[in-house]
Amino acid sequence: MHGSPDCMRVLLTGSTGFVGRHLAPRLERAGHEIIRLVRTSQGAAHEVAWDCHDPLPKLPPCDAIVHLAAHVDFQTPVDLTLFRTNVVSTMRLAAFARSQGAYVILASTVGVHGDAVEIDTMTPVDPVSGYAMSKYLAEEVVRMSVDHYSILRIGGIYGLDGPAHLGLNVALSRAYHTDEAPVLRGSGTARRNYICVEDVARWIETILTRVGASRACREVLYLAGSETLTIAGYLETIASILLPENSVQRMEGGEATDCVVVPSAVPFQLHTFAAYVTLLQRTRTASRAVRMISGIRVV
Repeated sequence: MHGSPDCMRVLLTGSTGFVGRHLAPRLERAGHEIIRLVRTSQGAAHEVAWDCHDPLPKLPPCDAIVHLAAHVDFQTPVDLTLFRTNVVSTMRLAAFARSQGAYVILASTVGVHGDAVEIDTMTPVDPVSGYAMSKYLAEEVVRMSVDHYSILRIGGIYGLDGPAHLGLNVALSRAYHTDEAPVLRGSGTARRNYICVEDVARWIETILTRVGASRACREVLYLAGSETLTIAGYLETIASILLPENSVQRMEGGEATDCVVVPSAVPFQLHTFAAYVTLLQRTRTASRAVRMISGIRVV
């Protein structure tokens, strides 16, 4: 193991992605050495250029690999690029992990269970999209290739400037940046328990802390929020905290179905959605105050 049990060398893919942007600085603050595998190196220290469609370059020894990078596409049933990115890249990383005796943390999706409305450890695997199938195959690669791993089946992840495939992120970011009221299509009665991006990053850090003491683990974890809200409830929370003078704009639209995930046990308190949005409001208020003061000084 590199350094002390509390200090590991971690290969990280997807460091510039949504979760990676929150995870990498958190791990560095904890004392871990992070080697970022990036598509195009900017010449920064501890970066290694790697196009995930290519064989791995020469890599330094490592204690753990956190594989976040993925090609996400919920529309295409079968796509060669999707499978090369999500499956073949995992095969290469898993082979390297085995040569190192390294722990693997793989970000997967609850989508491997298909359209189930309630998901837990007993829910059958039934991927109905090419993306979900590719992630399940990546899980199987890890299971067959390495001795110790954590497979993370993650529900929807929310956060400021998060990916647009989760409509909640679009509504949150527009309200924060441009004071645009959320738009609700349909009744919004479908129930979800999305998880905050900061909680996902902290959860992964917690796993690595445990790995530093003992690598004996082969697990599948379900990462989801501890509270369940309707889609309308999420949007109304955004409006009430970030835009108290506005309300949710309602439009006709198709109806979504419930998707509630029973989360695995986690040794810290997860954010509620209201608490996270309140933190954003405080940050935005402080930022706007600074800009106003700066403008006055310039005048």
